[in-house]
Amino acid sequence: MNIRPPSDYAVAQTVPALRALADAALTVRAASGSTVATAFVWRDPASLPNRDGINFDGLASDPIGAACRAETRRIGAWLAPHGSDTMEAACEIAADEDPRRSDFISTAWAGLPGWQA
Repeated sequence: MNIRPPSDYAVAQTVPALRALADAALTVRAASGSTVATAFVWRDPASLPNRDGINFDGLASDPIGAACRAETRRIGAWLAPHGSDTMEAACEIAADEDPRRSDFISTAWAGLPGWQA
């Protein structure tokens, strides 16, 4: 039997990782002088996108940001079965009043079931 932990536990377990991932991606973006986020929007969190959906130029130019977005996406996919309230709470707490973090997480979670940016 697959028992899901309570949503408070899910939020508590994911917030530190979400903060670290957002901060790492934003730091790299700031250091490179870029103000535009490159988004990898995957519609099915359980599978990788086909090659047609991969932005190879963005991956080559921003491997750290791409890895941070992918891991943030995986965390969102793990939270999705807990419901949109849990996802919203995790995003809000992880953002900690920083709209850049919130935007980063929202972009990474675009298209996940239950997520509405």
